[in-house]
Amino acid sequence: PESKASVQPTYVDPEVRSIKPEILILVGLCTHLGCSPTFRPEVAPADLGPKWVGGYFCPCHGSHYDLAGRVYKSQPAPLNLPVPPHSYESDDVIVIGVDQENA
Repeated sequence: PESKASVQPTYVDPEVRSIKPEILILVGLCTHLGCSPTFRPEVAPADLGPKWVGGYFCPCHGSHYDLAGRVYKSQPAPLNLPVPPHSYESDDVIVIGVDQENA
């Protein structure tokens, strides 16, 4: 929650990195070299080891991100997964690229 280099709108909750805690919107490109991290919600899978508690894993170079898209220390990826500008038109419609503060 105290990551210093998060690319995210100021209106998202910094702890969960979203407007609504049940919905997370991220740019799905690893901040290392642009590969696509996979969502791995399972705990301690055999291929990721006993310390894995769920999150996003980049198969290209092994970067680990938590469930809010924050990169762990000592990973190839230098930054958290970005949260793009977005707004809610209704409960069922999310508009990506339109900043709710400047809509």
